[in-house]
Formats: sequence, structure tokens, C-alpha cells
Amino acid sequence: MSEQKNSHTHTPEIESALATLRRYVELGWYLFPLVPNTKRPATRHGYKDATNDWARIERWHRRHPDSNWAVACEASGICVVDLDVDRGGFESFSALLSTYGSANDHVYQNTPSGGAHIFYRALPDLPVRCTNDVLGRGIDTRGIGGYIVVEPSRIDGVPYVFPSSREPREDMPSVPRWMAELLQPQAPVRIRASLDRFADDKWRVGLLMWLSGVKEGNRNEALYWAACRYRERAVPMDDALHDLVPIIVRAGLSSREAERTVRSAYNRR
Repeated sequence: MSEQKNSHTHTPEIESALATLRRYVELGWYLFPLVPNTKRPATRHGYKDATNDWARIERWHRRHPDSNWAVACEASGICVVDLDVDRGGFESFSALLSTYGSANDHVYQNTPSGGAHIFYRALPDLPVRCTNDVLGRGIDTRGIGGYIVVEPSRIDGVPYVFPSSREPREDMPSVPRWMAELLQPQAPVRIRASLDRFADDKWRVGLLMWLSGVKEGNRNEALYWAACRYRERAVPMDDALHDLVPIIVRAGLSSREAERTVRSAYNRR
């Protein structure tokens, strides 16, 4: 890291920030500084300059106490799910869980924009890549080649904060295997493994696989057609909502619009 000289300071705020950074180092995380009040790296090589050397981190922060900080995901053995509140990330994530199951005991931090970062230990055999909207609208991921801003960073005076019961810990859960599978380059083919519960219902598996590959511009029509097929086979509307909505939300349709489309198909004369 390139470091500029400045006066050493020992204020309660700086000591508190250093205690937080020290906790990350003890967890084996690799850190690097960001330009104050931004998400931009303050070093030449960005996340490639991340270090677990406490002496270097402490020296930098005492000289540049206004710096924000980030964790390099790959070097730290973690991956992060980033929920954007303005783009429906929380709703998309809820829909995703309703289809694929538990996401384990969350370790998360609240972001200045009102969103959330959910932290997991990475799976060695299923590395998570950096994606935007692959898991659903408003859901991004950071993993291989990525980084995530962490407490004690601030944007426009608003802090990133880990709630006291959700702070990083040594026994932080691993990313759910189903989630890591959906994020592999072969997705949506990998979605097939999560549809095992429909093994004796091949028409439904085929329909859901088809729906998962629908492109922008055809989503609403495709969802309506799929819901009509469910209705024709006398599948209850609640089951149709449970199966169809999360998949089309992954394709970019809002959960509210998707539910309205399925209900419309079931209520047609």
C-alpha cells in the first residue's frame, strides 16, 4: 500500500474503528482502504493490495482516519449477497428463499442506502463469482475478484453497521449449496438440481426450466402462459405462485407484477 505521512492520532473514534478492523484481521479477512466517503480503492491496485498484516492496517488508519475500508472476498474466503432496497432486493431474496429453502443463519450488515450485505464463508468446490441480478432483481453478489465495503465505513455520514447479533464470527455459515450452484456459469442449467421435488412431475420440471430461461420482453407473456398450464392441470393457485413467481423474479420481473400475472391467469373466464 502507498502511504502518505500524517500525524498519528488517538481519539475514541479511531480506537473504536481500529478495534473493528482488528476483529476482521483475527477472522482471517484481508482488508484495504478506500477513498473517504466512497467505495473507490485508495491504493493503486485496489483489492489486490488487500492485506491481513495488522501493523500495516493500523498504520494506514492512524495516518488516514477518514478512510473507508473494504474486504477482498476471495482472499478472505468469503462471499457476499448484496440486497439493493431501491430495486426490490429484499422482495427478490424472500421469493428466492421460498423456492429453494433456508439461507442459513445470516451474518449481515446494514448499508447506508437501506440495503443489506449478507456474509457467508465460500465453498471451495463452488466459488461464487461477482454477479448482478442473477439471483433476482436487486440481488448482487461479490466473490471471486470482488470486494465489499464494511464497517466502520461511512457514506455521506451514514455508517455501515453490523447489528450486534449479526456480527462476523468464526463459525459464520457457508453459502447454501443451492445458492452457489445457481451462481455457477452453467446457470440456469444448474437450476435443475433444485427441482428434484418434482421428479415425478416431468411436465412441471420442463415448464420451470423453460421459464427460467425467458428473456426480457417476453417475461410477462411467458409467465401468463405457464400459469395457464398450471391451471389446466388443476394445480392450486397458491402452488403456482410458489413455483412460478421466484423464477420469473430472477428473470427481472417484479414480484408484485408476477403475482398479479399468475392471479390473472387463474381468474380468467
